[in-house]
Amino acid sequence: MPNVTETEIWGLSENVQGAFVKEKPAITRVGLDVDEALARMRALHEEAFGANQQQEALKRQLRAQTEYSRMLQHKLYLMVSGYLDMAIAALGKTSPTAKILQRFRSRIRRPDVAKADATVDGGPAPGSPA
Repeated sequence: MPNVTETEIWGLSENVQGAFVKEKPAITRVGLDVDEALARMRALHEEAFGANQQQEALKRQLRAQTEYSRMLQHKLYLMVSGYLDMAIAALGKTSPTAKILQRFRSRIRRPDVAKADATVDGGPAPGSPA
């Protein structure tokens, strides 16, 4: 199929069908069954149009689901972060356990050192069986 837009495809389909209706006597004289051709073109046009409408509806639904998912993730982060702060405060900010908990938030953006070691080229990761 040449590089054409959806609008161009719909327009071409409608224009060809219109031409078949308008020029039915001339096209029929050369042996083409215009009614059959129109029925086939109309059926496929409707099927393709319906599939396109369904695709557009699914895209709208996917965008809405993405927004909903992001909103829930944001709420989850705020809740977990708040509970983390409460636990740190309850344990005392300077306690050894609180110091470990304080690192949770800073670790979420750092790559996992063990995973990074395992992906280094040149052999097995240090400490792994050879």
